[in-house]
Amino acid sequence: MKRLGRWAAALAAAIAFQSFLPALQEARAAEQVDLGLDVNAAVLMEAETGVILYEYKANIPYPPASMTKMMTEYLVMEEVKAGRLKWDDMIYTSKAADAAIGSGQLMAEGVSYRADKVFQLLSIYSGNDAAVAFAEHIAGTEENFAKKMNETARLLGLSADAHFINATGLSRSDMGEYAPKTIEGETQMTALDAAKLARAIVTRHPEVLEVTKIPQIKFDEKDKAPMVNWNWMVEGNKDNVNLRKYAYEGLDGLKTGYTSTALYCFTGTAERNGMRLISVVMGAKSEDARFMETRKLLDYGFNNFEKQTIVAAKTELSD
Repeated sequence: MKRLGRWAAALAAAIAFQSFLPALQEARAAEQVDLGLDVNAAVLMEAETGVILYEYKANIPYPPASMTKMMTEYLVMEEVKAGRLKWDDMIYTSKAADAAIGSGQLMAEGVSYRADKVFQLLSIYSGNDAAVAFAEHIAGTEENFAKKMNETARLLGLSADAHFINATGLSRSDMGEYAPKTIEGETQMTALDAAKLARAIVTRHPEVLEVTKIPQIKFDEKDKAPMVNWNWMVEGNKDNVNLRKYAYEGLDGLKTGYTSTALYCFTGTAERNGMRLISVVMGAKSEDARFMETRKLLDYGFNNFEKQTIVAAKTELSD
């Protein structure tokens, strides 16, 4: 990968020498441009190496809203990979899952649904009910699941500020009687944390993108209306008369978020010409703005950087 100008060698070497990857994950672009973003924080990352191409207040923690569900998705996929969860397993809807406010609200208390459909509800429609149901299925209680989220955050190298109190991203007050008793504070992440978490998903569990790229789908075939993906930038929206102005070439994920405290957030990912980028915006001022600001980030990345192998991986070099 090379900067179209200076700064080719470091990124290209990161592609060529995978053994150097840990040291390069915190690398920063030599030149920082002003993209004129109107957000609280932003990051642009190249997914294969973890190299940061752009950052703005990337290490300040903010509430991530439903971008929290990326960690829920990651842990669900870890269960699948380990063979402890199968897509035709039935996921039960408890009183707590049914009571989760906000997005979703398609699962009925006392009813069980196939895991693959619940994952669609989680990842496409940002279902809080789906997140709680998966948390209880995996860890017994959502509170135990949140502890697992925090343990995983450390394992993935997220910052000390990354902290989870639930599987949804809802605030403590919005959880009401189901708020955790043994975990303090509120959920928060930095923009860099969100990018690292997204990178863990797209590199370890890329099959998630087969779900997150779906523009709309019914949760139940008997439903009158489909679940419309909250991520309006998916490339599949290019033929949707209402959303095609947002559709972005190569974009197939990943997770939006909104609360009145977090404002509008979005972790996106797109691939072009063999290069995958991960973008994060936190605290955009409107639903439209989070996608327009994301477009600025991705355009900057695809217009100014390209993947280039200078020396093939595992090549022996002479002194």
